Amino acid sequence: MAAGTDEPPPRHPAHGLLDTVAATIWSGRLSPPDGRLRLPSGPVRPRRGRLVGGVCAGLARSLGWNVWFIRALLLIINGPLYVLLWVLMPPEGPDGRATDTRGRNVVVWLALLGLGAGTAAVTAAQLAGTGVPTGPAIVVGVAVGTALPVLSWSPLLAWRILAVAELLGLVGFALWTDGVVLRLWPWPIPGLFLLALVLFLVALRYERRIAACAGAVTIVVDVAVAPALTAVPLYAPLLLALVMAAALVLGDSIRTRRHVERRLAQETDRRRQDLARQAVLEERARIARDLHDVVGHHMSMIAIQAEAAAYKVPDLPEPLRVPLTMINQAARAALAETRRIVGLLRVDDADGPADEDAEPDAERFPPPGLDGLDDLVERARRSGIDVSASVLGIPVPLPIAVDVSAYRIVQEALTNVAHHAPGASAEVVIGYHRTSLAVRITDDGPVQGHRSTTGGGGHGLVGMRERVAMLGGRLSVGPADAGGFVVSAQLPIGAENGH
Repeated sequence: MAAGTDEPPPRHPAHGLLDTVAATIWSGRLSPPDGRLRLPSGPVRPRRGRLVGGVCAGLARSLGWNVWFIRALLLIINGPLYVLLWVLMPPEGPDGRATDTRGRNVVVWLALLGLGAGTAAVTAAQLAGTGVPTGPAIVVGVAVGTALPVLSWSPLLAWRILAVAELLGLVGFALWTDGVVLRLWPWPIPGLFLLALVLFLVALRYERRIAACAGAVTIVVDVAVAPALTAVPLYAPLLLALVMAAALVLGDSIRTRRHVERRLAQETDRRRQDLARQAVLEERARIARDLHDVVGHHMSMIAIQAEAAAYKVPDLPEPLRVPLTMINQAARAALAETRRIVGLLRVDDADGPADEDAEPDAERFPPPGLDGLDDLVERARRSGIDVSASVLGIPVPLPIAVDVSAYRIVQEALTNVAHHAPGASAEVVIGYHRTSLAVRITDDGPVQGHRSTTGGGGHGLVGMRERVAMLGGRLSVGPADAGGFVVSAQLPIGAENGH
């Protein structure tokens, strides 16, 4: 290693293997990386039909099956399964979601404790029946039964307990029975089923290296030594090793699939956020172009008026001629500088097709405003929308930014109607109030989840929100009470906005 570097020396592969073995059989974090095992939050049990009806209705709603088919299926499989499912399914809350599940977790843990006690008794009885003394048989049985309540907290700890218990049971079987009785299966049978389940959960919840090490230790210590200690045929350990390996592969495949799905969901969410940020930036660029049009139009008027003053008044005094000339030159310089800087925002105009709603050159024509509402409504009608427009209150001169924003909001709303609810009827209402301008667009089309997608020349609701936020107003969008969709904006027109 070069002097002055902080890089650690490379580890030998054997060191990594020893660390993995130590983390699996002795040290390491016992609880899974993503927390203890949790019961699923669904399907939920409806508040009505608490037992039979509630269980079947909850399963039918979750699976999409016929409720009577589920009733018959549960009755054929096992009648008491109703009671078990009733305990496991969380009750439905007022909002249709699962309510507090702490009581359910306590019941399930008590059930695991009782099931563990029964497993311990069966294991001890099996070992005692093959000739193992009562004391060792009880010790092995208690160890096997303890793994069940521990399983919900740490599958890795449950595996350690079971691996040791199965090895002790195998040794006890070999010592006290001479390998004759139950020669096909010298292992405690309840522990085998639990061991396969525990290996599946270890592969499902822990790193792959930990699961692989647990599987290897199980096969070597609990399975491969059986022919050396007992007279068990070779095909029995081979079959058992295949079962353990299958449990590991199944758990690892499910874990990998969940990991891929989680990564895909994260990438999808990140992509959605990037698209949203891109839409905001593009809409802000469009707002900047609109503001450039406003400034350009007014600066052009200032330059023209300052230059025309000398022609309107031939005998203009020199003290006035010089300031007017300076005003003209300053206005033209500011206009050229603004055109050069904001011109970068118009690159997309050259890259894509011309917008049918594009406005003429703002240096010669004023920017769009509510005085062009009739033309906007007429264009919407030509696109297939039955649009009506009305004005409430007494129209007053509006600040340029408010006028342009109101026009763009109506434009984007009608474009969204044309794209997502073709053939629908729409109503545009402009209300003049003392300190604000109200803009309301309603339609009777179907309410779809994508009303906020890109509209013609803008980005739908993204552009509306940006414009309203720029002016310090309020925007409300969503389904109307009587059906359809509504866009409502309140734009301040007080003195602070230039009025």
